[in-house]
Amino acid sequence: MSYNWETFKTDAPSAEIRNAESGTYEIEIIAINGLGVRSAVTRLQRTISIQSVVPPNVTGASITPIDDTTGLLSWDPTLEVSVTVGGTVNIRHQPVLSGALWESSTQLVPNVAGAQSAAIVPLLQGTYLLKFSTSGGIRSSTVSSTSIELPSPHPRLQVASIAEDLTGFAGALTGLYYSSERGGLSINGAVLFDTLAPDNNFDALGTLDALGGVATTGEYLFAAPLDLLAVYDVNITRRLAVLPFNVAALFDDNLADLDTWGDLDGTDVADTNALLYVRSTPDNPSSSPTWSEWRICTNNLLRGRGFQFKAAAFSEQSSQNLILTQVGALLELQKRVERSAVLSSDTGVDGVAVGGDFDGLGLLDSVSTFTVNFAHPFYDTPAVNIAPMDMGTGDYFTLSNVTTTSFQVVFFNSGGAFVSRQFTHTSVGHGRRI
Repeated sequence: MSYNWETFKTDAPSAEIRNAESGTYEIEIIAINGLGVRSAVTRLQRTISIQSVVPPNVTGASITPIDDTTGLLSWDPTLEVSVTVGGTVNIRHQPVLSGALWESSTQLVPNVAGAQSAAIVPLLQGTYLLKFSTSGGIRSSTVSSTSIELPSPHPRLQVASIAEDLTGFAGALTGLYYSSERGGLSINGAVLFDTLAPDNNFDALGTLDALGGVATTGEYLFAAPLDLLAVYDVNITRRLAVLPFNVAALFDDNLADLDTWGDLDGTDVADTNALLYVRSTPDNPSSSPTWSEWRICTNNLLRGRGFQFKAAAFSEQSSQNLILTQVGALLELQKRVERSAVLSSDTGVDGVAVGGDFDGLGLLDSVSTFTVNFAHPFYDTPAVNIAPMDMGTGDYFTLSNVTTTSFQVVFFNSGGAFVSRQFTHTSVGHGRRI
């Protein structure tokens, strides 16, 4: 057997091995007297495990916005070797500003390395919750948290608010069932009901929710994809809330290995999670679209015409389950301002020009309007402001037929005759049609 020996001397009757890791240690001790005479070798072997060590609690948690969709979550670094070597920092979120609980939160990002003291996270209103975890999966005993109430510096246009829980969960269930008693979706049991009593003696069964344990995962596909009728860049914020519960509150109801249990008192239900996923398409979502891959949906900026959503629930313990009480998403378009170059209107004829390009015009007719096409159509009808540049005394203009794609303007002199005038426009709306 090969070893990486480390030799050191001590005058004390004990020695400390620093930065120890889990494993088997072969130790040899030799006593040396003042004349340099050595004793016989005393050997011992010990297996050391740091996996049972409860890591310290996270301290100093804070969240700082980076932009509209991301934030920097930071915390005090730890020197605990069970965390920094092979351990992780668990980050979860609950959409409440006070009273957040680890058990009622959901994982926000994959666990980060225990040696880190900061992470880029999706920016969501509510409370961020953190715990250290050893490589053996043992978490801090107390949660650390920080909350943020998001400002709205740039008003957005809400184009859809999806709430599957308010419409009866009409989508497709896989590995989940609707519990009218608990008012949400829960993960199926790991064992089919008709296999629980092969002798048909169902009277002898205990709590049915706990029999067979809870399956590891289940999915809910939203009832229908969303169609915006054109391609836009869309801000999507998840709407997700869960309530955990223990289906095996009695000690002998838990079917999992004892070593994998959390608190033995049955109240710590912390090994469940739920995620929202979204995928997009530039095509008509109702006509054989090509979808993107599924991606986790928290606070995303995605491009597409059609969007499809699904929720997934997870349990790491056969005795723990959850209820998806709120499932949905909020879709918004950002405010957009379009400013033109200097344009020149027509005198008594119809023209259609973008940026003053009259060379591309076709046959002119006798209708005295000037049409300006937006460089990129808006989602909603914008507010258009005209800024004339060479108006004479008594000149005026009329603005008409404002749509998501264009508007028309006519200039008159003080006598009501059509005149050509230079102008610019500033149009404010939401969304940029791609």
